[in-house]
Amino acid sequence: KKKHTMKFFNTRFWLLASGTLFTVFPTIAALSGSTVSGAPAYWASFGALSDRETAIAVVVELAWGFHVLGLGLVILAIGLLATDPLRARLGVVAMVGFALSQVLSVGTAAQFGYGGADAMGAFAIVVMGVPLLTLIACAVSWNKKTVSSE
Repeated sequence: KKKHTMKFFNTRFWLLASGTLFTVFPTIAALSGSTVSGAPAYWASFGALSDRETAIAVVVELAWGFHVLGLGLVILAIGLLATDPLRARLGVVAMVGFALSQVLSVGTAAQFGYGGADAMGAFAIVVMGVPLLTLIACAVSWNKKTVSSE
């Protein structure tokens, strides 16, 4: 049973899943224009935004997305280049760093009327679930030894 659990909590798989999510989602959102068109919805509590306010909202969302994209590339590199237990330990650091940056960013912005988490809807489950599973996978493999192929 433990072997099956360890396969599910494969650090490489979950780091690649999170890294791909963090890289692909903001890229598609930016290239498709959905980041630009959706940005005012995150500030819906203010009603209609002026052109300047809309431009600021767009820049905030684009910058936020590109920061997530950059972290996604780092997480992909950890998943591809490191071996356990280092991969697991770096994965914990990366996922805790991601979680802290998002909680602090959303929490700070919410004080100024930002409603981004509400506007994400059901997709928020994926955005929070995959990194959480990645964190768990890396945490349970903290001391896992690399399997030798000799």
